[in-house]
Amino acid sequence: RKLAARIHVGEQVRLQVPAGMRIVSIESDPEDDTLCGKGNLLREKAARVGPGETLQFRISSDNRIGFDIQQVEAK
Repeated sequence: RKLAARIHVGEQVRLQVPAGMRIVSIESDPEDDTLCGKGNLLREKAARVGPGETLQFRISSDNRIGFDIQQVEAK
């Protein structure tokens, strides 16, 4: 596992990765001193990326389930 980006509310990131099975994950950031940096967060989503394919994911927060990663339709 390798850190690819640190993002905040409203920000986006684009990553170019080789085709194949990939794991998209979010977790607590020990360098973040806000509430989001506290706790023991780890969410993962497996995705198969085809050659030249674009996948989009959204990170959401819900008071019932906490943080989640959803794949959304590419625009």
